[in-house]
Amino acid sequence: MIPRGHPSPFSLGVLFLFCSAFLFPVYEGNIAVFSPHPGLQDPGDEILQEAASRCLELFAFYPFGKTVLLDFQIKPEQMDSLLDVLRGMDPEGSLELPEQLPDLLKEAFLVIIPEITDFSESAEAENLYRCELEMLFNMVDPKGRYAFEALTVRGKGEGETRDQALQHALEDLVAAAEGKIKRLPVFTASFQVVEILDSRRIVLAGGKGDAVEPGDEYRIVSPLDKETLLGMVVIEQTAPEVSYGYILFSQEPVNQYTYMEKVPRLGVDLSVYGKSMIWVDTSIDNPGIPVSGVFGLRGFPARGFPRIRPFVGLEVPVHANLSYWPGFPVNISAGIEAQWNIGRFQIVPGSSIGIGVLLPDPVGTDILLSHVGGVFETAFTWLFHPSFRVFFSLGYAGWFRITSSSLSPQGVDDYGGILLGIGLRIRL
Repeated sequence: MIPRGHPSPFSLGVLFLFCSAFLFPVYEGNIAVFSPHPGLQDPGDEILQEAASRCLELFAFYPFGKTVLLDFQIKPEQMDSLLDVLRGMDPEGSLELPEQLPDLLKEAFLVIIPEITDFSESAEAENLYRCELEMLFNMVDPKGRYAFEALTVRGKGEGETRDQALQHALEDLVAAAEGKIKRLPVFTASFQVVEILDSRRIVLAGGKGDAVEPGDEYRIVSPLDKETLLGMVVIEQTAPEVSYGYILFSQEPVNQYTYMEKVPRLGVDLSVYGKSMIWVDTSIDNPGIPVSGVFGLRGFPARGFPRIRPFVGLEVPVHANLSYWPGFPVNISAGIEAQWNIGRFQIVPGSSIGIGVLLPDPVGTDILLSHVGGVFETAFTWLFHPSFRVFFSLGYAGWFRITSSSLSPQGVDDYGGILLGIGLRIRL
């Protein structure tokens, strides 16, 4: 026999979809759930216990707190007043709440206000009962970080007894609610923060097993306005289940509620630059200290390298005695660089080695090997856009003529010296 006469225990049964079997004090990170507004009929207390035993782990995927049942009902006509209380816009207290409850609500991560919007049951035959119910769950973020959500969940069930039909309806509602809840924006923020290491470094849920690689970037945005960029995080290291991010910049403190979206990239960085070279020409025909220049392009892998990464480059030297060269000079190089982030600022020391070739002029036929050499330099970059860094570089280059007459033509000298450069780094 299902007991009757109690105030809406059926709605309280559905409430166990969102709460634990015990009442825990609310602290930041918990999900606070009001008792639902009474429904049309009372299914009985036994259904509550059955629902609780099946639904305790509905929020098991949420690692930052517990689900808390608040023994207070909010009527539909009180919703606006409750929102004012949560957002601190009700100084006169037009909604009378139990003592300390307003402060506890403001500290919660999410507040859920359930309401039974439809309920029906019928006896189709002597041993066949049917039950159908619909619940509306209003979800509010007290701190205003997420949009107001209204989730409607419907469940159907049948059985040989009324008790079985109600239990099956609850099971159906549980299955529908679980799928919808996990897809809500408030729970789908990419790689939620699980630990704050210091003012710049954080630990994120999601590692190598989730295809996270060093160099991946995440935009900090508000779910209410995803077009406005609030900050950037770059992944520096990964482990099997977590990753370690560095906050390049952020307009607000980063915590476990920070909403991030992965920035889609091709995984390639390009650097275009021009450099001035001050060098000493020791040849008799062209004494003095002329100023040379190089214009170049480098390509880097943007993913998979924690701090040190390789690159390849092409550059064109332009200097005083270029007119004596029997062809168009191009340097082909490969090297490595290290990256140290200091907020938007970045220090990037690196080195490379390469060969210089002379491409044939219109009347030439062969590509000539002219030089071997390398570059040591340090670049200082500044992130002024999520995809662009401007940089200044200081270094030294040395390119040496290959003396074999069979490989290098006459008129091509050694060159090198101090490099002063500016350029732009583009993340694709």
